Amino acid sequence: MIPPRRPVRSPIRPSARAARAPELARRPSPISATPARHTLATPSPATAPRPATGSPIRRTVSGRRARIRRWPNGGGGCSRVIDGLILVLIFSPLWIPPWRTFLRTLTALANQYPGTGLSTVPAARSAVATAESHLIGKLFAVGLAFYLVAFLYDWVQHWRWGQTIGKRVLRTKVVKADGNPAVGAGPACGRAAIYALSPLVPLVGWLFDLVNELWLTWDPRRQCLHDRAAHTVVIKKDYQLSRQQGGAW
Repeated sequence: MIPPRRPVRSPIRPSARAARAPELARRPSPISATPARHTLATPSPATAPRPATGSPIRRTVSGRRARIRRWPNGGGGCSRVIDGLILVLIFSPLWIPPWRTFLRTLTALANQYPGTGLSTVPAARSAVATAESHLIGKLFAVGLAFYLVAFLYDWVQHWRWGQTIGKRVLRTKVVKADGNPAVGAGPACGRAAIYALSPLVPLVGWLFDLVNELWLTWDPRRQCLHDRAAHTVVIKKDYQLSRQQGGAW
């Protein structure tokens, strides 16, 4: 008996899409390849956070141009005027006794030699010359003490607090050029010496002091020469340098 023949099945050919399945699997999906767009919500003026009352707003800047524009010298000349008036009021009683003694001497000589000019009598002329030399010596001593006290006045206050009385009135402060609020004893001493003791140098002292004060008018960072020597700047007290963003000047 002949067994029945089984039908011969032809091999299954994969479809074209099934053949490309590995290639399609490696390609990124058009949906997943498109990055999601995120939008930042901008707070409205009504809901924007406001700084706490009484706390100064910190204004940080980056870049030299921005620092020059945002950190102006805060009225350094006006604060010097206030400090100078304070020192003059302190020393005004010391200027009076030398002049009073000199005028009394002239009055006594005029009473001793009435009716004659003091310059025509040799003894009177010698007495007047002596009185003038005493007056000049006393005024020089008072002036020297004035500049020494001005040096200590400027040095100690900038070293300890970064402000003199005049700067406190105008709300300005001296800080280091790199943003450090502590000036330090050494830089404050050099700064005060250049400012307060330079007029004591004969002939050129007053000229240097004038150039020192006028230097800020054309300096890009509004620094005087004593500021440049001590690497300091005068800023408004409400401003704060950003050492992280701005770096050293």
